[in-house]
Amino acid sequence: MSNKIKDVLLIINYILFTGILLITAIYNVEHQLLIVTLTFLFLTSYTIRVFFVYDSENYKKLSYFSLILDFIFIFTINMYDNSYISLVLYYLMLEDIVINLKVVSGVVFSIFSFMIYSLALSIMMSLQFSIIFTRILLSLPVFLIIYLIFFLVRYLLKQTDIIEVSLKEITMEKLEKDCVHMNLKDAYEKLEMMTILKERNKIAREIHDTVGHTLTTVLVEIEASKRLMKGNLDLSLEKLCLAQDQVRKGLNDIRSSVRVLEKGNELLEFYPSLETIIKDTQLHSEVTIKSQIDSSLNLTKEAQKIILSSLLEGLTNGIRHGKSTAFLFKLAKKEDKVCFSLEDNGDGAGTLNYGFGLRAMRDRVYDLEGSFDINSEAQEGLELLITLPYSKACLQ
Repeated sequence: MSNKIKDVLLIINYILFTGILLITAIYNVEHQLLIVTLTFLFLTSYTIRVFFVYDSENYKKLSYFSLILDFIFIFTINMYDNSYISLVLYYLMLEDIVINLKVVSGVVFSIFSFMIYSLALSIMMSLQFSIIFTRILLSLPVFLIIYLIFFLVRYLLKQTDIIEVSLKEITMEKLEKDCVHMNLKDAYEKLEMMTILKERNKIAREIHDTVGHTLTTVLVEIEASKRLMKGNLDLSLEKLCLAQDQVRKGLNDIRSSVRVLEKGNELLEFYPSLETIIKDTQLHSEVTIKSQIDSSLNLTKEAQKIILSSLLEGLTNGIRHGKSTAFLFKLAKKEDKVCFSLEDNGDGAGTLNYGFGLRAMRDRVYDLEGSFDINSEAQEGLELLITLPYSKACLQ
């Protein structure tokens, strides 16, 4: 399986696990020391499993014991959590189960995860049976959809491995028949590395663009539902239904990405896609987005991809990291350049750390000989600026 993509998923998991557990500890002051201790034990067990057990053929069965131990830690944390935040951990465990276990084992542990989740939810809520039963029924399709999303991701990664292995075998057979074997071997190795890196980056970008934004909005909906659960159950259920719809949309986006990778062409029109991103983000994330879009621009497919992924990344980062509630998006032609800007009213930052999403965005811009800038100060919001040469970004 592609190591770089697995590393990206692992980093995302660590960030989400740690963030949720720390928020749980902060919210539950009376049991803070116990929750912090359980968090340390859980992260230790998780680290041993992903770095040592999964990669060892001699200790595969230990992964099952480690998973059960992690569920015990999570369940124990649930019992001391008055905020219900720790219930999200069961959704995150699905990614680890689906990506790293065989299909049969993954199905068994996914069912086990849902059963533990249902038990923890029943104990934590202590409400009428009908309300608990409704919550469990609403959670079931979310579990199923998340399972399917990561099952498709697993399939996509395995297909990449098969392509890489097939490419090596075909090329080596050709080289064996060639009288200038040594010279061609050097050229092959360089070409192979460039091809593999390009495919890995392309797949990682597709996963990041489609899944990252969807999961962010789903988490926002789930958190809103939790806050409303005790005071307004109907509105809480409505928020959960919106989260389900967004996960379904994420699944469709994954399928669309797979088809794009297979066929090499885009499936959606550009300007309607921009409007859909803006409308869906406002609906599911409770933010305001004003836009000024010049729809007369006849952008190339590559430029369209840059604009769409940059908008998704900017909105996701603004909501997740900057706690932004309002955005201003502009896309227009200025002189001989196509200019993209996205401003928010979030927390901003004096020092920016370029994660995977920002690096991928910047690299795409540089591929078209464009410029990429981020202006931000602490408590002053953030402005993302991208300019692309008109001759490179638009069809003549």
